[in-house]
Amino acid sequence: LKKLPGNIWWKDENLIYQGCNDHVLEALGFSSSEAFVGKTDYDLWPKRIADKLALADMKVITTGEVLTLEETIIKQGKDDRVMLTNKSPLRDSKNHIIGLLGTSTDITELKNTEEALRQTKLMMEASKAKAEVEKEMRKMVMVLVGDIVHDLRTPIATIRTAAHFLEKILPQISTVIEEAQTLDAKSVSKLNKKKLAYVINCVPVKSIQTSLIMMDDFINTTLTELTKAQNTIL
Repeated sequence: LKKLPGNIWWKDENLIYQGCNDHVLEALGFSSSEAFVGKTDYDLWPKRIADKLALADMKVITTGEVLTLEETIIKQGKDDRVMLTNKSPLRDSKNHIIGLLGTSTDITELKNTEEALRQTKLMMEASKAKAEVEKEMRKMVMVLVGDIVHDLRTPIATIRTAAHFLEKILPQISTVIEEAQTLDAKSVSKLNKKKLAYVINCVPVKSIQTSLIMMDDFINTTLTELTKAQNTIL
């Protein structure tokens, strides 16, 4: 029993230690069983830890239940240790409870691993949620840009119609102005000749038409790129 791995100890009904295996002696720094026997948890641990241990022990003593629980043990100058502990009642020949038997295994590393995995899972979930939010935001931006680009077609169509009208009407206006000039109309004679030539040659219309072609190309290219991007995201 004394050489078995893990921690094994036993107490009487007053929760006084009556013995343990060598692993407990080594862990607690006792040189012999004699030095350990007669101690209580209040001799070994801070009061707040000893109170919790005593509460669990008394439940075993008074109810006869077998308890399996995790207990955190604080070692002075060292990291806290988490122990998976089993506490069972000890009975005499008449089945009276005369104490308890405790066994424990250090599961600190296992708990640390579980916590690391939990944190990793949380980080992965947070990263996934962030990616989903960014994906939805990109979708919204694409929809908004698509709507804006589509909406540009209406004013462009209006400008195109106006440009087409100007293209047809300006030559007629030019003819009227030339006829008026031959008649020496005073109001016509006051027109700036350079500006008049500019209007007559329809340069503004050509500029508008060129700009409209560029805007059409921009809209078509943008819509194509948005469609490709949306297909990639989806």
